[in-house]
Amino acid sequence: MFLRPMVQIFCSHLADFNALFTDGFINQLKFDQLIDDHQEIEIRKLYDKIVLSNTDNDKRVIGSMNDYVYNLKFMVADDGGIKNANPNMIGNLLNSTPMKAINYGFSIDRMRNEIKNQE
Repeated sequence: MFLRPMVQIFCSHLADFNALFTDGFINQLKFDQLIDDHQEIEIRKLYDKIVLSNTDNDKRVIGSMNDYVYNLKFMVADDGGIKNANPNMIGNLLNSTPMKAINYGFSIDRMRNEIKNQE
């Protein structure tokens, strides 16, 4: 579960959710130095259409998301509030936090391996 927090999102931003999601995702990957410009082009092709789905009430997924929300709230407050929060930095911190759902591994390492396996 690789994260890119989005702050100050308004209804008008959701009109092009695909671009909102993809741009945020790519910004996070670049901030974490996981992709270069060539890889960005490939990722944009791969994620040209985002489809939302539910969790099927999977308690592990919901538990992980609740942990992220708890940590996100703390990190935003620690940054001085929503207007001062750096989504990329917070995403990096969250993705560098061990997760029980992946045997206490790190999301950033999983993403790095996924990208390497796509090459």
